[in-house]
Amino acid sequence: MLRHMTGLLIYILRVIEDRPDTPLDDLSWAQESQRFTSVLATLDGILQRQTNLTLGEAQHLLQGPLSDAMTHAGQLALLRRAAEEALPPEDFTRADIHVQHLHPES
Repeated sequence: MLRHMTGLLIYILRVIEDRPDTPLDDLSWAQESQRFTSVLATLDGILQRQTNLTLGEAQHLLQGPLSDAMTHAGQLALLRRAAEEALPPEDFTRADIHVQHLHPES
């Protein structure tokens, strides 16, 4: 499931940066976790700099691969709880979120 989530993020990179499609090798959980985190950090950096996505492109990415990955994150949390290894609760309504306005409205 984590490899699939990595693949979804790589798909987004391919769409945004016109990267070639490359198959993902099977890795151990620790290696896949590291790869997922690395790809996520790369995508985060690109999305912070990317200014030419149209609204339609952004919606396509959010409603497609990003939503799919978030669904799987929830499934992983559910599986951890079932295995009695639940993640600690977190209140995201109190998250320290900073919004950067790249294009201030006139």
